[in-house]
Amino acid sequence: MVNIAEINNPGTLLREKRVVHVGGRLFQLENKSKIRTHPRFLYRKHDTGIWIKKEFADRTVRFMQNDRTVAEAVPEGLMPPKSSRVAFHLAGSEPDIYEIAALYYVFNLKTG
Repeated sequence: MVNIAEINNPGTLLREKRVVHVGGRLFQLENKSKIRTHPRFLYRKHDTGIWIKKEFADRTVRFMQNDRTVAEAVPEGLMPPKSSRVAFHLAGSEPDIYEIAALYYVFNLKTG
């Protein structure tokens, strides 16, 4: 089970932060976007960071760790109902599919 909760305190007024509960462990998700056309989130898991990125005019969301793609989320179509289906491609076993899906959902809600 994955549970993601937003951190609300005066320090997070400018930079959004969230706590991610995965299997009894706590990790952190932080919005690192500088401009709206290039959204970036940093997911800190154990001692590594996984960047969640989406480039301008590209609908694919990439999960990058140490400059290699760990996972990708690709919407299937351009118009509904196909655009509401997302295909996840995992390159490794470090993040599981439920964790990637939850992170993609939060990323998509915040970046549109």
